[in-house]
Amino acid sequence: MWWFSPIEARESEEQATAWMEKDKTAGDIISERKKAGINQEFPAEWRDATMDEIEKAAKRGDRSARKAKKLLKDKRFDKKDNRK
Repeated sequence: MWWFSPIEARESEEQATAWMEKDKTAGDIISERKKAGINQEFPAEWRDATMDEIEKAAKRGDRSARKAKKLLKDKRFDKKDNRK
């Protein structure tokens, strides 16, 4: 029987979520998991792109892709996060 610490369980859940979101568009992710305020700052040219496309462009140095990636990955912008 395997036992996971709370940290290992959370990391495993985050990895599974990230894997499932590779095929979703940024607009889908925003509507499902992100706070509404993200729409004001999110680069419009990346709204219909997948997370995989955004990550590749961010690695190439595209500034708007880096911003889009940050907004999608940062937990501060999740609906479940209570920070202001």
